[in-house]
Amino acid sequence: MSMNFIVAGEPSSWIEPLRARLGPARVFAPRAADVLARATSRAWARGAADRILSLRFLRRRLVGELAARVLPRDATAVYAPCGAADRVFAVARQRGIKTVLVHDLPSLRELHADLDVAAGRFPDCVFLRRFRATRADVVRQETERALADEILVRGEHARALVIERGAEASRVHRMPEKAPPPRARAPVPPTPTLLLAGYAAARSGTNEALALLDELPLATLLVRAGDGTEPARFLRHPRVRVSSAVERRELRGVSAVIAPAWCESYPPEVTLAHALGVPVIGTLRAMGFVPGTVVARGDVRALASAITASGTSRGEARLT
Repeated sequence: MSMNFIVAGEPSSWIEPLRARLGPARVFAPRAADVLARATSRAWARGAADRILSLRFLRRRLVGELAARVLPRDATAVYAPCGAADRVFAVARQRGIKTVLVHDLPSLRELHADLDVAAGRFPDCVFLRRFRATRADVVRQETERALADEILVRGEHARALVIERGAEASRVHRMPEKAPPPRARAPVPPTPTLLLAGYAAARSGTNEALALLDELPLATLLVRAGDGTEPARFLRHPRVRVSSAVERRELRGVSAVIAPAWCESYPPEVTLAHALGVPVIGTLRAMGFVPGTVVARGDVRALASAITASGTSRGEARLT
């Protein structure tokens, strides 16, 4: 009988869907890691986005090292996420255990390149210049790919990247995800109401969203605010509203979800929109496996044109 060993580097949305698909499985999620992460976050991270992300890498590495020490002898397959897989995979391969990498983080080398491009375009946005994973984290991720018998990815862009980096296409599969329950779509208002996918940050396309509001003078933009909102004037725009749509798991009155992200991301607004039948327009880096209208990064005219073509703007686009 097969016994699957799942390493949970941190609480993640893919764990339960994967467990449901696999059947018998043991999830390794040491409570000590949660306690340490909360204490360190309060004492050191203090809400700073770059420190929070650095803490995530540290937490995953520690969980992976612990998992390597307790890997069951009767395990037939081990599933581990990026940053927590290298040590446990090395032990598993020595024992002839199948290794599956859950590629739930962006490809770090390409992420850095994307952030560099965006920072060159928007030099005043601090986060685009500040956060970079360490060289050790980049090497660890690429080592994990090499040690994996299979790789589970979250989108077409991610799949193309890992194949380009040397993974055989037959070894790269779609990651199981729990879809939001389908609900009836609420009536759409007479003027377009757009929801920005992801936190209100430059990497999610806030600069493009502001330019889009100039192109669509009757549109309202709903956003999910968080630490590090950039540019600073974003939330002061008269047609930008802070929304709790994701927390409520509904898109009441939303005409379309826009996802003009500059780097690989998987905002929950995209998946929720697909489940509710709301049009999605965004870059390939943000779309995951969700069907929608794909536009190039930074192309506000294409974004506005796609909104007009979808019928959500009531012909109010001003394309000059």
